[in-house]
Amino acid sequence: MPFADATFDIVTSAGAITQTPDTAGLVAEMHRVLKPGGWLSAYEWQRSDRPYSDDMRYWFKMEGLTYALQTMDGMRAMLAEAGFAENATEDATDWYRADAPREYALMKGDLYPRMVEALGRAQADHFVENWRAMTVVIDNGEMRTGYVRGRKESS
Repeated sequence: MPFADATFDIVTSAGAITQTPDTAGLVAEMHRVLKPGGWLSAYEWQRSDRPYSDDMRYWFKMEGLTYALQTMDGMRAMLAEAGFAENATEDATDWYRADAPREYALMKGDLYPRMVEALGRAQADHFVENWRAMTVVIDNGEMRTGYVRGRKESS
């Protein structure tokens, strides 16, 4: 990152860590740019410890993104390796497992005409199918959501 060491009191992320192939390198950079006593706070998509299913691979294809998903244990270990103290993960999967179907229902229902108007039918249909595929991998436990926190020790 193009910032000096110990620049920030807090570093936040919402889904960016999972989009970075060098997850460990990014976490180390986040630690580097934090001031002593500073915090990393993130909401990230994570994975189970099972091998990816065809449903998960299909969802990745629909997303068109390259995910470098970690398990929650893997994230905690990565934070510790980077030097974070008081590192923790908190599983938020149950919350999103309940909310994602509501989002999907809105996308294929009340929001669909506005999506078609704004994006065109093909793109709107793609997003609806993408959300359907995501609900499958959330329901089967492969895609997890969680909070990640870590504090850089004071000097």
